[in-house]
Amino acid sequence: MKRLVFIVLTVVAAGIILPGWRVLADPTHTRHENPNTATGILDKAGLLLSYSRLATAASEGRYRDAGDMLGEIERSDVPDEIRTSIERFDSLWRKLFASLDNLNSLLDRSALLLEQNQVDEAKPVLDEAGEEIQTASFLLNDVKTAVSRFGDELGVLSFGATPRLEQAFASLDHSIARLNELIERLNRLNRDLISQYIEKKMLAPTEITLEINPGQAFVGDDIVATGQLRGKNRPLSEKTLGILIDGRTVASVSTGTDGLYSVEFPLPYEYTGETTAMAEYKPTGHDSDIFLAGRSPPVTIESYFYPTLLKMTAPDKLYPGFPFTVSGEITGPEGLRERDIRVYLDNIELKTAKAAGRFSLSINLPASIVPGKNELEVVVPPEKRSAGAAARQSVHVSIMTYYIDTKVPSVVLLPSALPLAGTVIDDLGPTADAAVEIRLGEVMLITRTDRDGGFTARAKVLALPAGAPLAGNPFYVSYSPVNIGDFSPIGFHNIKISVVNPATPGPFKYQRRLITINPFSSGLVLALGASAGVALFRRKRRRRPASTSIPPAAEGAWLTVITSRESGPQLSGARDQIRLAYHHGLMHVERTTGVKMASHFTMREYLVRARLPAILMAGLFAELTGIAESSLYSPALPRPEEVEKAEKIAAGIEEAANHGTA
Repeated sequence: MKRLVFIVLTVVAAGIILPGWRVLADPTHTRHENPNTATGILDKAGLLLSYSRLATAASEGRYRDAGDMLGEIERSDVPDEIRTSIERFDSLWRKLFASLDNLNSLLDRSALLLEQNQVDEAKPVLDEAGEEIQTASFLLNDVKTAVSRFGDELGVLSFGATPRLEQAFASLDHSIARLNELIERLNRLNRDLISQYIEKKMLAPTEITLEINPGQAFVGDDIVATGQLRGKNRPLSEKTLGILIDGRTVASVSTGTDGLYSVEFPLPYEYTGETTAMAEYKPTGHDSDIFLAGRSPPVTIESYFYPTLLKMTAPDKLYPGFPFTVSGEITGPEGLRERDIRVYLDNIELKTAKAAGRFSLSINLPASIVPGKNELEVVVPPEKRSAGAAARQSVHVSIMTYYIDTKVPSVVLLPSALPLAGTVIDDLGPTADAAVEIRLGEVMLITRTDRDGGFTARAKVLALPAGAPLAGNPFYVSYSPVNIGDFSPIGFHNIKISVVNPATPGPFKYQRRLITINPFSSGLVLALGASAGVALFRRKRRRRPASTSIPPAAEGAWLTVITSRESGPQLSGARDQIRLAYHHGLMHVERTTGVKMASHFTMREYLVRARLPAILMAGLFAELTGIAESSLYSPALPRPEEVEKAEKIAAGIEEAANHGTA
């Protein structure tokens, strides 16, 4: 009876002193991992299929999609043994896609120029396209060689290659063949365009003269373009010409019966100080079978405008969700005149306003702005004769940092009203009217700072339990949402003080540990300990300890029989046969790598730690590990073909180890 009382008292005391320590009973190592969720082994077939898909996209002219797929492969986690090969492989792919994209652009441009009978402009484009075709062909040959070598590294033609891996490699070969067909098709198109160029070169050339009056003008003022169009040594009447300023068409005009033309148009608002004008003729209809396109010699025009000067100042550091001020001054020859002002942060418009002369703008930085180094830009757009201006400044966007200055006692004797006070300061000074969240154990207090950033609060820590139980210990309770009860003789609690601001992405915390001492429960534990000690003392006095010895027969029961894997009994079940095959392969892997299977390793952990030097043996052992793990987790018995496959893989590992191919 006394023994039972002692056991009960011991359990009760442990429940009081060690609340929540039941989590220590959780296992620290899981013996086996579920193969359906385990990761860390390269999916060779999946990698080859990814390359096949991006090659197919490129063969269909979707070069941007192919580049995006290649970027996903480059960001993936691959084994170090093949990382260098993949980087070289990906570099070839990217060069090939860039070459094909440029080739398509050149062919489209030359086709358009030939359609407009601009043979002189089309000639250099066709020559560049021919060189790009040769570049793409060389790159494709390099890709084919790299694919062959990469397949050897992945073991496509090895003994352990799976049907899925072989099918993925065949799919990649087929996609590369389609790329070869694409290059041949583009080459035929280039030859057709060269034939068109030769035919159109036989057409009659045209001549255009151009004169601009006046040769100097303010932007926006009217100027006049005059000249004549001739072809086959005679004036060409009723033909439409375009007037180009810096390559952009600004006016069109038709020639008269003598081939002369005249057109008035405003000088474009280009604040460069100098512009270039040309007259251009593009034959249409029946004329496209007779005349070539033509352009006049360029004519330079001096353009006048009023320059605008802009100065700006802004803080070097900005905070998402908080305001900042941009100030500056706008000056120009026209004096103080109201102008538009636009403020950008990395091309994101923050504010638009109007100002004349000096300005000061208050801007609230959006909370969605990503922290980092950014460029703040103030832009004054051009307006009629006044040119625009821009000023830039590098700024650093960072999250507002809060500093919590508070004093919390390290040890509290229960019961007690714990006073909490402190000050919240951010990067800009004292933080007023900020929400402060205080957590003590499982309870929470919320208060706000005053105008000087200070806050105060009180939390009651009780000595006796009351209210609803917390966690799994019925003696560990909370009295109310603002009180915490602790029945443990010595308790440990985390005090967390957080600043929560809606304008910032997350709270800022101050945390420390508080030790509580409960006199009531401490006395109870001491009383229980004293009672147990007295009971033990009396029991020892009544009983005389008898010497004991272990008989020889009993000593045998303490021996541990250790048998090796080779000397174990013959196994007949399907799971046992797979396990035996795994042990057979494991023996050769241990001998090859020198890494032993520890008792706390999982099969998956040992596979990673073994680090077999050759891809062939590593792939065989990885597949054998997957079969062995599946046999442990599957509710159904392994099929005979799975047993046979495991035994073949184990034999393959043994052969690789014995012949030095590992």
